[in-house]
Amino acid sequence: MLVLPGSRSPGGDTGDRAASQVLEVLAGQDHGPTLLLCRTGEEEQEARTVRAVLNHGSLGVLALDEPETRFRALAYCLLRLSPWALGQAPVVVSALAPALRTRVALTSVSGLTSPAPSLSQHVQGLLPGTRFALDLGRGVVTKVNDLTWELPRGTRLALWAAQDDSGRVIGNLDRLGIHREPVLPRSRRWPARAWAELTVLDADPEPLVNQALARFARTACPRCGQLATSEGCLLCGTWPYETVPYAAPVPPPTVPPPQPAAPAPPPPAAAHSPKEAR
Repeated sequence: MLVLPGSRSPGGDTGDRAASQVLEVLAGQDHGPTLLLCRTGEEEQEARTVRAVLNHGSLGVLALDEPETRFRALAYCLLRLSPWALGQAPVVVSALAPALRTRVALTSVSGLTSPAPSLSQHVQGLLPGTRFALDLGRGVVTKVNDLTWELPRGTRLALWAAQDDSGRVIGNLDRLGIHREPVLPRSRRWPARAWAELTVLDADPEPLVNQALARFARTACPRCGQLATSEGCLLCGTWPYETVPYAAPVPPPTVPPPQPAAPAPPPPAAAHSPKEAR
């Protein structure tokens, strides 16, 4: 997981830390706004445990369900936020994610579910030397013979990661002069023996970030006072806020009026002896 704000740039230290390292880092810092950026799953559970242990009122957890290079690209862009705007990181991610272009190459699609390959591609994947390419933006799987990686014109940010000891899918990636991110134990992997992944941002992220933040420029958390979103406060832990439907007040139970008292039975008739009847 990553601790924001922090000092990190493409080509430098990735800043990924284990939960024990995060505890050490945060224990020696003041309680300013801090964001734990993590991957969904086990790492998210660890990040929330760290938050509970520290009981830090301005420590937020944002978990991203993204492939590894997209996760890192979003992390680089979130570094542009000031500490006081970290509570609005979700709206920045929502604005930047559609602008990322991600392409993946892998040697098998047998374990792929999204995007889903065709039946013929499953069969083709059984043949040795077969390679496939995924365009995550279009959700398309294609079989490729000549795998060539290219950078779009105007690329502002590009990074790649791979797990390919044989060089079957890396191709010319290592000759493009862009930063390669390491594959860590918690990195999101593709279900293939060899895979490579490239993510580029071909738009200036600054206007996208500013436009996203402008919609919530005056939205503050009523509890901690930090900038937040209308869905809740990431730093207080109330984001995402789940709207609870309003429950109408339950009327008091209807008590039936008391029934009128039954008339008293008439007194029994006096008994007469046989002598009196004569």
